[in-house]
Amino acid sequence: MDIYLLSDSDLDRYRSEPKKKSSSTRRKQKLGHFEQQFELVSVEDSSRQFRIFTRCSTSNEGVFSVGLVLIFPDKELVLCRYNSGHHGHRNRLEKTRVPPQNHKHITTERYIRAGLDPDGYAEPRSDYTTMQEALAKLLQECNIEGIPAGIVGSPRQDSSTQQSFFE
Repeated sequence: MDIYLLSDSDLDRYRSEPKKKSSSTRRKQKLGHFEQQFELVSVEDSSRQFRIFTRCSTSNEGVFSVGLVLIFPDKELVLCRYNSGHHGHRNRLEKTRVPPQNHKHITTERYIRAGLDPDGYAEPRSDYTTMQEALAKLLQECNIEGIPAGIVGSPRQDSSTQQSFFE
């Protein structure tokens, strides 16, 4: 798939089409953060696959990112991601700044065609403060079924108390 052919309406369609969980992983610790992933399939076309990722700092649970990835046979494309406000963001094409507050990155046709990070555009958000709330927003806004938002644990949560993700 040539991502340079994707329009904003294609990207919006991928974000909004109904998706359901096909599998998931247990939370793993990696280089200063916890990570968990959920594999998804399109309800309309089971050959179209997606992944949700959640990442949270091991030392500060207020530093997190939750995103949706579209999986092609030869590459992956982050469609959107919800970040905590631990840093600001610069929208390079618009020459604007998002202050250090929660923000949502959105993949756009303009950023793809400009050869920049496809999800390089971000907008400030005030409708989530925790990783669980960010996941709930992603699930709602990206039309995803089968994953309760509370399934991702806090970095301080003992992994032996986590619910099984292989249900």
